[in-house]
Amino acid sequence: MLIYKTNFIYLSRSSVLFLGFAGLFFLLKGFLSRCKSISGWIDGLSFLNVLLILIFLFLKYTEYREWVWWTFFLSSSIGEFTRLKGFGYEPSYFAFSLVPLVLFYFSKLLSRQIRIFQVFLLSGLLLGLAMAFSLGGILGLLAAIALSCLFFLYSADIAEINRKKIGFTVLAALIFLHAALVI
Repeated sequence: MLIYKTNFIYLSRSSVLFLGFAGLFFLLKGFLSRCKSISGWIDGLSFLNVLLILIFLFLKYTEYREWVWWTFFLSSSIGEFTRLKGFGYEPSYFAFSLVPLVLFYFSKLLSRQIRIFQVFLLSGLLLGLAMAFSLGGILGLLAAIALSCLFFLYSADIAEINRKKIGFTVLAALIFLHAALVI
């Protein structure tokens, strides 16, 4: 037994989540190489999400904060802790709804096809992920991105570009190892 007192139900669920994120990334990468018109539709959906995140941030300081924010008592040293849940039941659901969009823009970033407006959208989506503070979603996303970086290092079409960035790939492998151990 490699891990002492491990709950294998949670371990298997996290493994399926990680493989799902990695598979979704590769699916998006293949889909983007064949269909360029879907990018405008995803840009519009991402813009709507970023706009909603800004509205949710405004609602945090009003009397309607309970509609989209989840506040709970964490500990005596920290006190109350607030996480963004959006229109979902729990903050992790909101974070998992943002993950495909983040993976879409990260694949565009890796293939060097991202525009300035899309960088703005990616930063807004990452802000939403940070405010939801779903560690499972964030670590699963990091693990999928790290695995994707390893894949991009050895893909034949961009091997010449990535040979110069071996340090980045080693960093991605370390993130992958850390996220795999934590999840």
